[in-house]
Amino acid sequence: MELAARSAFSLLDGASTPEALAARAARVGMPALGMADAFDLGGAVRFARACRGAGVRPLLGAEVFVRPDRPFVLLCRDVEGWRNLASLVTEARRSRPRGEPRLTAGALMGRTEGLLCLVRVSEGEGWTEGAVRSLAARFPAGDCLLALEHHGLPEDGRRAARWIELADRTGIPWVPGNAPRYAAPGDRIVHDVLTCLRHDTTLDEAGDRLLPNGEWYLKSGRQMAARWCFGATPESPGSRAGGRARGSSSASPALRGGRSRPAPSGTMVRQDQELLADPPLRFGSATEDPRTLPPPIIPDRPGGSADHRRVATRAGGAGEDGARRADRAGEGRDGGVGPASAPTPCDCAGCEGMRRTLEVAERCHFRIEDLRPRLPAFPVPGGGEPEGFLRALVEQGARERYGEPVGEAERRQLEHELGIIGRLGLVDYFLIVWDIVRFARRRGILVQGRGSAANSAVCYCLGITAVDPVGMDLLFERFLSEERGEAPDIDLDIAHRDREEVLQYVYGTWGRDRAAMVCESITYRGRLAVRDAARVLGFPQEASDRLSAEVDRGEASDAAARLADGGAARAGLDPDDRRTRALIRAVRGMDRLPRHRSIHVGGFVLSDRPLGEVVPIEDASMEERTVIQWDKDDLEDAGLIKFDLLGLGMLTVLGDALAAVRRTRGWALDLAGIPADDPAVYEVLCAADTVGVFQVESRAQMNTLPRVKPRCFYDLVIEVALIRPGPIQGDMVHPYLRRRRGEEPVTYLDPRLEPVLARTLGVPLFQEQGMKVAVALAGFTPAQADRLRRAMGFKRSEPAMREVGRELEAGLARNGVPPDVREKIFKQLTAFSSYGFPESHAASFALLVYASAWLKLYAPPEFYAAMLNAQPMGFYSPSTLVHDARRHGVEVRPIDLARSAWDSTLEPGEAAERAAAPPGVRGRAGPPHALRLGLRLVRGLGPAARERLERAREEGPFASVEDVVRRTGLGEAELRALAEAGAFRSLWPGRRAALWELLRRLRGDAGPLAPRRPEPGRPRAGAGAGEGGEERVEGASRRMEGKSFPLAPLGRAERIAADYRATGLSAEGHPMECLREELARAGVLSAAALRDREDGDEVRVAGIAICRQRPGTARGVTFMTLEDETGFANFVVMPDVRERFQVELRSPLLLAAGRVEREGEVINVLTHRIEPLVTRAGAGRVPSRDYR
Repeated sequence: MELAARSAFSLLDGASTPEALAARAARVGMPALGMADAFDLGGAVRFARACRGAGVRPLLGAEVFVRPDRPFVLLCRDVEGWRNLASLVTEARRSRPRGEPRLTAGALMGRTEGLLCLVRVSEGEGWTEGAVRSLAARFPAGDCLLALEHHGLPEDGRRAARWIELADRTGIPWVPGNAPRYAAPGDRIVHDVLTCLRHDTTLDEAGDRLLPNGEWYLKSGRQMAARWCFGATPESPGSRAGGRARGSSSASPALRGGRSRPAPSGTMVRQDQELLADPPLRFGSATEDPRTLPPPIIPDRPGGSADHRRVATRAGGAGEDGARRADRAGEGRDGGVGPASAPTPCDCAGCEGMRRTLEVAERCHFRIEDLRPRLPAFPVPGGGEPEGFLRALVEQGARERYGEPVGEAERRQLEHELGIIGRLGLVDYFLIVWDIVRFARRRGILVQGRGSAANSAVCYCLGITAVDPVGMDLLFERFLSEERGEAPDIDLDIAHRDREEVLQYVYGTWGRDRAAMVCESITYRGRLAVRDAARVLGFPQEASDRLSAEVDRGEASDAAARLADGGAARAGLDPDDRRTRALIRAVRGMDRLPRHRSIHVGGFVLSDRPLGEVVPIEDASMEERTVIQWDKDDLEDAGLIKFDLLGLGMLTVLGDALAAVRRTRGWALDLAGIPADDPAVYEVLCAADTVGVFQVESRAQMNTLPRVKPRCFYDLVIEVALIRPGPIQGDMVHPYLRRRRGEEPVTYLDPRLEPVLARTLGVPLFQEQGMKVAVALAGFTPAQADRLRRAMGFKRSEPAMREVGRELEAGLARNGVPPDVREKIFKQLTAFSSYGFPESHAASFALLVYASAWLKLYAPPEFYAAMLNAQPMGFYSPSTLVHDARRHGVEVRPIDLARSAWDSTLEPGEAAERAAAPPGVRGRAGPPHALRLGLRLVRGLGPAARERLERAREEGPFASVEDVVRRTGLGEAELRALAEAGAFRSLWPGRRAALWELLRRLRGDAGPLAPRRPEPGRPRAGAGAGEGGEERVEGASRRMEGKSFPLAPLGRAERIAADYRATGLSAEGHPMECLREELARAGVLSAAALRDREDGDEVRVAGIAICRQRPGTARGVTFMTLEDETGFANFVVMPDVRERFQVELRSPLLLAAGRVEREGEVINVLTHRIEPLVTRAGAGRVPSRDYR
């Protein structure tokens, strides 16, 4: 039995997932399996879960070292052992530079309880007898064992025999093993690829960095016996190595499992020195005749042991392929090699060592479930009881939310929820979340709970969520259920720019030893696996690019299948070439293997005890962040509760826009005070004028809004939920839209379902509706209905499905539902549970949809400025946002060092009229404002440049080009970027002339840098749009230091192109404006003109490709959006057209031809031809937001 296998959580070393190791162990008949990754317990929960499912006992541990050449494995016997091991790994990770974990010599002091130690003397070249004795002395007698390995290499037998002799002499027990790096023989190619990636080399150049043969896989008991049984022959070499031959009666106590002898006397300092001492153990002098050395356990010959070679030969070949065939051919029911090639277990020392592995397994009874950490106790002000404090907060919030007196329905719901919260011991959890929300609001940081938490009236009254679940008739059990017995899941959306402040508050409040973020394992997907494997296997970059283009970002196994199914040939490779076949095998084997760790988007865990005793903690790459080695799917098994503190860009936008509105217009307004149910806002949404509007700005949402025509808040809830993968896959979208338009009657399978489904016109869209169907027709309790949802959900379990299906069938029959209707309901619920969207989640998002649409309608300059400053976020690039702002009457002013801050800002506009406050808002009429673009938009400027610019601006406005150079201290590349963006427009006339002057100043052609008064004729600071007054100055200022410059001013098209190169956008105009006359002569339509065309018309439209989407639900169809100066045109590209024009499709400027498909106000063009639009008008670097 194997005690120390490595999984893929030994990153870029282990080549199999924990699940693959567990499955292999079950297949070869192992009763237990140990997994010990290098300073890592990240795969422990997955391994334990997989072993339980496979009927294998999991042994959990980790491989550690004080010196890299002296590794040892620590296995957990019990909870105390786990806590000690997790603490050791935490210390090794956090006390060293990232990626270089190591224990200190004294780290084991007081931390060996509950642990078994396996000293990997076969692997560690630096182990000496003294170091082994010193390590063993730290453990109780019998808890430290020598771990011997034999992989069929010439030196393995001699090394093992020598260590067996030492074990016999010192009384330290030993166990055999294989220390597998992968599950099955065929996985060796994957391990080779990962090893090359770890060492940044190729397979051809890796040399001895690779494992020397293919023996490092998880072997069966019989295969291990074939290698380790000493009684296989009458003249057993093992008997001369200090072991027992069959029938011997003189085995030493150590080889019979006896206790180790006490370590020699000496101080702990001496023992620590032994752990680090040199040189390694030598058996005999350097000049000793090798013929006098003890013989190997198994005769060493090139190619491995005789036993193994006989098996390989009998299976039809030698080498790695032969071994793999032998592995398959020789496996019986337990996966072992057949009796003809494996000896029968006997009483020899080798077989006793193998039996000792079973004894080790019996001693390890730790289970992850035994950890059960608790949340820290919330410090109640005044020392009161947490339950009473929570109740008081809820009652106060209920009066604020519902008014006085609180209604009977609300009071009853709150009592129901508080009872469940108390019985589940979650009072501290709710108080901790309340405290986080309270802190954010006190700091002026927008925060809002979402997800299933919005089903809770307690969350609503605590101010955690903004949706009234009683008014919306939401089911609390979707959020929290006694039957489910799981922790609740409260997701807090926090303004993303300020989220770090909230995270640091959590660290500071609960302590860094009891708080950390959850990790996320970044695993191999198709394209990344292809690129990494191709690089290692020596394919040229061009071939790697072609191979990557053949696959998508889906599963690596799918990518391998596509390459095998003609993709490799299409990429120009010979599919029968050995290297190509190896590539496909490697990519298939890399599927979902962890490549590296990152921080989860927002998951936080807290513990009442040092968290490093529950799970190892590492320092994250971000400063002041720590992260645990488990991801979100591991937490439940260990009893950890996750808090999700998520960054949401739209909350940053809303907070900034509202602050600007209060500052510039004097409107008394916050997020909660935005007037509800404004018909004008719904008109904007019905017209799909939603660029920048939260959640409804995608192409699909824009196409759906004119069909849904939302007129109230609940319509927005439906709109948010409708365009999701689930409803699309469940074919719920079109039935709902037909019923919405009156084209299809609203029907119900049973009249009792009308109250449940009436608001969605008889079409189930929300998970809560599926639960209510079970309550209404089967008599389920809400808790039973939630169990039904979970059983039929995404991670469905067949046994749970059968059990809950019987309950549903019985309940439906008991309530008089006819058999044919019962079958339809069961099928509908089965399908629906996989795709239904949480109604509470949609309601939380709908609030932000309305708020962002309101601000876009009534305060567009403030809204667009906030959108630009919050980038990157949302669906569209800054370029599209700027052009949309101009189409909505916002005056956009260009980047200007004399006027621009780092962020985009607002300036007094030129229009005379004053905008009145909108309906329902208190405040005066305010002047219109213009939007000044910020320096953050200039490509090539980073945080350091920002700091220098802002520090220089604090000293006063810039007076000249040389003033900018002198005061900012920016480098030439950064100053050139500013000049090419036209940022010197107020300091020097003309972009070319400004760049010339800048270069002269930088290169010393203009004498010392000293402030000069602006020359006569130079435009005043604050010049407006255009090219810094190029048109107005006309050429009178093209003189510097008495020299004339033959630099013609840029034309408008050139300026727009230069803007796009430097910033990705232009305040002066859209590139397509410069081409409109020429395009019109060629019969190419604008996006606006497309709206006048009829269904079936053939058209040609040109524009910037701002979005290309190929969603997984669209069966390979690509949706493309082109933008011109008049708006947007939507194109549908079928798979065959995409295949023909895939190169052209990547061009930034496109001309597309196709047939109009019109459905009411929604217009698409079914594309049949695409060609790049070659022009001087720029947009060569316009960013496109492409999604799959």
